[in-house]
Amino acid sequence: MTRPLRRRDRELPGAEGWSILREETEGFLATADGQGQPYVVAVNYVLLENTIYIHSALEGHKVDNLRANPRACFSVMADVRPGHYTTYYRSVVAFCRARLLEEGDEWRRALEALCEKYMPGGPGYSLPYRGTLVIALDIQHLSGKGNQPPR
Repeated sequence: MTRPLRRRDRELPGAEGWSILREETEGFLATADGQGQPYVVAVNYVLLENTIYIHSALEGHKVDNLRANPRACFSVMADVRPGHYTTYYRSVVAFCRARLLEEGDEWRRALEALCEKYMPGGPGYSLPYRGTLVIALDIQHLSGKGNQPPR
């Protein structure tokens, strides 16, 4: 369950949050293992409809955590710059449920979209995908927040 933003005056309209998530290139994936030990890692990602996709090795810390606990949180920041006794920014937080994909149409579509996002027009579609896991983060709740300079 999520709680409402404390600083409602900084809440971004829903469409702006989705736009940040769609346009940015780096995010932070937060997971927890079966005992609740948190872990966060920076990742590249792509958004397709209401799902964030991340490529991964077949094993590792984040994969172990997601196998034990499929709940995850994903965050992106944009337009970060210092201000006068503050920081200006726009950010988004997505509360998600993870699925691990090792093959299939959704897996291939996600890998192709990642290749197109990070290597537009490159050889991405002919790359061998075997041994690549795709983490699908189905977004259950999304919120955006920002602190922009006065105009």
